[in-house]
Amino acid sequence: MSRRRTSNTHAQMKRRLPFKAVIEREEVFRTADSAEVEAEAMRLTNGAEFHHGMERRGDRYVHVVCFHSERVAKEMQRWIWHSRIAERPAPKFGPSKEEKEALVQAAIKWAMHTGAARRVIQAWRGQRSLMRAHTEALRALQRYRIPGGGDNEALVMEALVRWSSTKHSSWFDRSRYPARVRVDFPDWFIPVNAYPHSEED
Repeated sequence: MSRRRTSNTHAQMKRRLPFKAVIEREEVFRTADSAEVEAEAMRLTNGAEFHHGMERRGDRYVHVVCFHSERVAKEMQRWIWHSRIAERPAPKFGPSKEEKEALVQAAIKWAMHTGAARRVIQAWRGQRSLMRAHTEALRALQRYRIPGGGDNEALVMEALVRWSSTKHSSWFDRSRYPARVRVDFPDWFIPVNAYPHSEED
């Protein structure tokens, strides 16, 4: 015996709420801004049904607020224009660029002081594949208590590899400049007191 579906599908909702107010914005809203949109929609509908979601328009997505009445949709569109809700800043996910840079600089100083830099680079360059190098370098770093907590292990490890390969490429590649080549940049040599308790390279 077949049973009729009674669930409220998206297609049924679209038929009940055919009129739309459009917010020309692809980014998600902050929690407070999304709540403001829904509060205004609830006020205009006097507590009746509405739907706030996203819809594809051509090659981009926009926010839409769906209503059962064309008049309410026009009122909502007018509020969207006056409030300039589409121009509100997007929420921040994770640390900012400046915060990441500050963490990287602190991590490099910490790694030089503790000897973690040498251990991480030795683990990285001793592998034949990039995936294996990433895994082993991360495992070497996990033996230490890094600044910023364990959530930043991958960021710190990648920063150490990038810093050593660009600033100290001869050490990273296990090569040395010939004696006849003049060294003009002061950060070519690793400080002698950088690794007080690590083994020789």
